[in-house]
Amino acid sequence: MTDAESIIIEWLSRIGADGLCHEDSECGCGIDDLAPCDGIQKGCQPARLLAATEPGDCYEIGDFVYFKMG
Repeated sequence: MTDAESIIIEWLSRIGADGLCHEDSECGCGIDDLAPCDGIQKGCQPARLLAATEPGDCYEIGDFVYFKMG
């Protein structure tokens, strides 16, 4: 693996992340479909896929959402 996407996927897997999220826009994506929008944006963070415990602008309680790790 030498391309940037492969390196990022390998690193995310190694740290136990499920994908990426961007908190400012409530955007999230999984390792299996990394950055389907316009590519990885500045500000994307490693994320875990979890059930929401509070509603957000784009999701309801219980929806599975990518949340920043840590």
